[in-house]
Amino acid sequence: MPFVRAAEALGASPVRIACVHVLPNCAAAMRTYLASDAGRNVMHYAALAFLGLGADVSNADWGAMLYEYRMFIFDRPELMLWPGLAITLTALALNVLIEPGADDTGRPNSGAAAGAARLTVRAGRSGLGR
Repeated sequence: MPFVRAAEALGASPVRIACVHVLPNCAAAMRTYLASDAGRNVMHYAALAFLGLGADVSNADWGAMLYEYRMFIFDRPELMLWPGLAITLTALALNVLIEPGADDTGRPNSGAAAGAARLTVRAGRSGLGR
């Protein structure tokens, strides 16, 4: 990275280069990766809890609830429906709500409101908005 070489040439310390030059450039990529991984982590945690490899058994956990209710699948299937639905909706909500705010530029997505604001400013400057 040329800006790192330039900072080294100016005599910046390795800590300063890492904190001022490298980390800000990596923040957007790390935020996007973590946002895309959140829903998958919920599913993995529930799967591990279902297999008995999760947190303590005495804690309430959706995966552990699925494991407990598996013996009632034919008599009372709705018992497995609610924890499974909670896992699915939580993972989906994390993927849908977190991902749009984390783009590769590190800025929130501009969306239609920002586009409309840009059009209003342009119209005001060109005299069309009067």
